[in-house]
Amino acid sequence: MTVWFIYRQTWRASLSKGTLFVIPVILLFVIRHAIFGGSPDVLVDVMDNPIVAATGMLQHFATSMLILGKYLFLEICPWPLSSDYSYQVIPLVGLNDWRVWTSILVHLGLLLFAIKGMRDKQIIAMMILSYLMAIVLYCQIPVVIGTMFGERLAFLPSLWFICTISYLAGRLWLTEYNGGDIKQYLVKNKLFLAGAIGITLLFGFITMERNRDWKDNLTLFTKDAATYPQSVRLNNGAAEQILQASDKAGLKEEEVNTMLSQAEKYCDAIMKIKPVATAYLTMGNIRLKQKRYDEAIKYYDQVNDLKAIVDANKALSYREMGRNAGQNEQNLPKSQELLTKSLALNDADAETWFLMGVSYGMSGNHQKAAEHFEKAYALKPGSEYAKNVVMAYQMLGNQAKVMEYQKLIK
Repeated sequence: MTVWFIYRQTWRASLSKGTLFVIPVILLFVIRHAIFGGSPDVLVDVMDNPIVAATGMLQHFATSMLILGKYLFLEICPWPLSSDYSYQVIPLVGLNDWRVWTSILVHLGLLLFAIKGMRDKQIIAMMILSYLMAIVLYCQIPVVIGTMFGERLAFLPSLWFICTISYLAGRLWLTEYNGGDIKQYLVKNKLFLAGAIGITLLFGFITMERNRDWKDNLTLFTKDAATYPQSVRLNNGAAEQILQASDKAGLKEEEVNTMLSQAEKYCDAIMKIKPVATAYLTMGNIRLKQKRYDEAIKYYDQVNDLKAIVDANKALSYREMGRNAGQNEQNLPKSQELLTKSLALNDADAETWFLMGVSYGMSGNHQKAAEHFEKAYALKPGSEYAKNVVMAYQMLGNQAKVMEYQKLIK
């Protein structure tokens, strides 16, 4: 693409020269497949990337567009920043969210502008297209990655964003510059000079302030938990760091008690969002330090009780993998295998039974399909599930069952 835009060569020449850079990439993938090809897919945990819990493609798409919009917003205004963007920092949203449509329109406009500029080989078009190609890798649309959002992921997109802004600034304020002493020219263009200095000072100040937050883990987690109080990970990190700090030698009993109360507040925040094992463990440690041993034991016991929550989250992951295998890959055996794993962990999820029924129906086993549809309806009565039961029994010619479930359709 660089050869095409900058050196203005033909597509054939550009592809021919670009092939030299593609060969190492292909070689890398071949080596990776040889090493990891037989390994099972790594399940993405909902605590790391909540988008795996999206209910359907529309919510997944809407949330992905919200993520793209947040990346662009941070490119323009890098504030507030956070060391973590996992569970509940970025909510799952639908197409009724105005931020989603703003992001769609902005990015669609950028894409259309870049495509149009390609005809004339405009350098600005290459920069915008490069930014979009770099950032789309992390928006969860082409592939769900291990984290929902990360400032570090915007490193390469930031390069193209800065190139674009710099180019536009130059076109806007330096159009009359034809060589010579650049210092004298900048002095004459006081508006441009003032703007450049102002932006440099502002972003320099933001950078220095953020560096102070990274002084140590205690400062970082407490600062970021205040920025995103809905984050499980940040609250958990703040609680653990305060608890560790309370062990520091030389602290008065009153100071220790104050720190333990602060740590407990962070744990309470986690419990309201989503109880996790580490929060119960930290609460147990707080009670132990407070010498409230009976309560400490109760919290420690609940760490084991969270196995049900862990299994439910794993079941959800297997369910969505099974849905994808059936809908997108058209691989029914794989879909049934994954859905079976999901049911082994959580057999109380109606949607999983429904998807299993769909899979059996598509493979021609209408009896199994009917049984699974009935189970889905039993767990979550509703017209949609009842309709599928009716269709399955119609295929089997069981009119009694058809009439029974037709009465349940509203």
